[in-house]
Amino acid sequence: SLLDTSNSILHGSELVQNYEQYLDKPNRQKYTGFSKLDEMAQFEGGNLIIISARPSNGKSALAQQMLLEMARKGSNVLLISVEMNEAEITSRLLSMISGKDNTIFRKGVAIKEILDPAKIELCKLSNLHISYQPNSNIKSIIGTIKKLNSKKKLDAVFLDYLQIVNEPILKGEGEHNKIGKICKT
Repeated sequence: SLLDTSNSILHGSELVQNYEQYLDKPNRQKYTGFSKLDEMAQFEGGNLIIISARPSNGKSALAQQMLLEMARKGSNVLLISVEMNEAEITSRLLSMISGKDNTIFRKGVAIKEILDPAKIELCKLSNLHISYQPNSNIKSIIGTIKKLNSKKKLDAVFLDYLQIVNEPILKGEGEHNKIGKICKT
């Protein structure tokens, strides 16, 4: 996004100056590995992007593929999962790296010739961070993000699965209010 000029009234030359400063910022866009998506949407720091779809339509897989591709390109990324544990995420990442079906990794039957190169590549991605936090609320999730961000400046954070974050809903509030509260936090 452009420079923050909240509550300001700007004229033409100030708009142009701010725009030029914005263009001078290095590495504004974070690339997802999906060229069509990168063309359509420019993912930049500070943006909140929510991927939504019906259950079992690949939201988690998409987020994990984006996470992997961003890490491969040098971005410092974090996935916080309240649904999938580390073993499930790791098997999926190894599957994505190797290009082989996730079933062989989930069942632990991947042959050494497939498994070893994928494990080596995943081990090299020290900028890819995973945190499994079942039953977490948004405050503990934000605490995790702040803690890691203070050590290593994060380029992107993925939260999987927003709807099951443990956040109370007041009587009469719908699920959409819960999601709204989480996003505002």
